[in-house]
Amino acid sequence: MFHWSNYSRKKYPGQAQNSAKQFKNGAQHFDFQLIPAPVTNQANDLLLEEEVCLAVKKGTTRRTAIAQHDLSNIPLLRLDESPFVNLVDHYLATQDVHPHYLLRSGNRSLLLHLAEAGYGACLVPRLSWSPLITKTA
Repeated sequence: MFHWSNYSRKKYPGQAQNSAKQFKNGAQHFDFQLIPAPVTNQANDLLLEEEVCLAVKKGTTRRTAIAQHDLSNIPLLRLDESPFVNLVDHYLATQDVHPHYLLRSGNRSLLLHLAEAGYGACLVPRLSWSPLITKTA
């Protein structure tokens, strides 16, 4: 029997692991998972909160904060479908905020460079994107 966890620990030291049991019917039971969003009908524990920032062209504004409803008046650049995008869209909809998305892309660097060039603004998860943010800031 091949033990993925032993293989992955050797191949990827220091990376997060999960522990799963495989049943004869193909179903799996996970002892734990590291995921970006809650799973319905499962026990979920929050391990990390992440601040969402608005990336804009330098000099566009002196403000350090923006009201949520103002996002409806700003052309936004958006990441393609992802758990982060789904959470942000759901949250904004519950706040009756309906932003205008100018462009959608799966390329995070492109979105940040377009925001830096003044084509629009981009909602950015600070921790997850921190290597990209510090490179373009």
